[in-house]
Amino acid sequence: MHVETYSGGKDKKITYVRLVRSFREGKKVRKEIVQVFGRLDELQKSTNDPDILDHLKAKYAEQSSARKAQKQSELATKLQGVLSAADTPANTE
Repeated sequence: MHVETYSGGKDKKITYVRLVRSFREGKKVRKEIVQVFGRLDELQKSTNDPDILDHLKAKYAEQSSARKAQKQSELATKLQGVLSAADTPANTE
């Protein structure tokens, strides 16, 4: 997942912030909107944080990294199980 901005409004002068999940569907990469945070200017005012966009990006980048590390760990564990099963000689009596 990642945080992205997009322009909207009458003249595309308003910047909006949203949380997006990318996934593969066949050979195409699709996006799913997970959460809309709203207008960037209003978000900065309501949180009293002019760097809120950077903070959101950092927060969700950390979460994505942790999920990737967990998936890699699970995959490595499964692979070890498969390899150790392949190394074990079968009883063929």
